[in-house]
Amino acid sequence: MDDLSEQVATLSRQGLCCAQIVMKIVGLDLRQEENPDLVRAMGALCYGLHDQRSCGALTGGACSLALHAEDRAQMKMYLNDLLGWFEGEYGSTECSVILGEGSAPTSLCREIVANTVGRCLTMLDGATWES
Repeated sequence: MDDLSEQVATLSRQGLCCAQIVMKIVGLDLRQEENPDLVRAMGALCYGLHDQRSCGALTGGACSLALHAEDRAQMKMYLNDLLGWFEGEYGSTECSVILGEGSAPTSLCREIVANTVGRCLTMLDGATWES
């Protein structure tokens, strides 16, 4: 398991969900910030809004990238890139399609989170992740 996958697994074991993990690593750790209230609020996006809708890793990535965007144009560029990549990788943005209707989060979710974090870091000008 690589360092990023291990960090995702560790945060998952600590009780964080997909959207929270992406925000913690990409949105906050990369900026060397802490914001427990923001991480807690991101819990609303877990497991596709807790109803298998838009993937939490994707929405977490979108929110995290927005923190790094200098303006609306850059934010839209980030979001278009992330959406295009995500749909190309997973065939959908919906948890119910990716995991199967009614499925609980699985190890595939951790893989999707790690891949989404990696993509976001790459998009942010090759920023690197450190544990």
